[in-house]
Amino acid sequence: MPLSVTRPFLTPSIASATVTTFCALQSMGRAMEDVVLQGLPDAHLAVGARHLSAFHQEAPHYRQIATAYERIWVCAVADDDPPEIDGITFAPISPDWPVADEWFVVVNAPGFACALLATEVFETDGLHSRDRCFQTMFTSDPRLVNAICRSLSIELDLHMEIPAGRDPEAQQLNLRRFNKLSLEYQERQTPRPIGPRITAPRWTPPAPLSQSVGERAVGSTD
Repeated sequence: MPLSVTRPFLTPSIASATVTTFCALQSMGRAMEDVVLQGLPDAHLAVGARHLSAFHQEAPHYRQIATAYERIWVCAVADDDPPEIDGITFAPISPDWPVADEWFVVVNAPGFACALLATEVFETDGLHSRDRCFQTMFTSDPRLVNAICRSLSIELDLHMEIPAGRDPEAQQLNLRRFNKLSLEYQERQTPRPIGPRITAPRWTPPAPLSQSVGERAVGSTD
């Protein structure tokens, strides 16, 4: 049976799963990848990009981060020629395999282990297909990340090494870095409202009364 990265880990029921917008999903994946840029040795990265034709727009980013990783694999349907990027191995997948319709980012290093798995949701109450929402799972459990890496190694021949030891303090530090970067990237991608800004009316205190209620004003002819 060809590999499906997400099916063994995502719950079948959409009602009990986490549904994430494309903007949030992209921000989380980018934050995971960029944590390594802050200094994280022996890091391995596996990315499910679905199609090489769509990966080309991400090529500048991967050229930037490639030197920071020990190994990077990009798994995608070869519907276009892969870009030449030193340090990146492209793993072709068949368009008939379930993994061809899945999206994932897996980072495994002694000081940082996390995985983001997703499948696109096309029919969900209250959501439209144009919104590109995804059923997702994020984990920072090294044991689960190791299991995902073993599956990728067996099924796609990625030869992902499992760290011999873990640094729990570095794991927590890098998780905080991931959370901070993810929020920053989401804020950058959130569209700003179009149109004039509506401000609340400014409250001003009423003028003091110069007379008591019912008292005739000075100079009045009434």
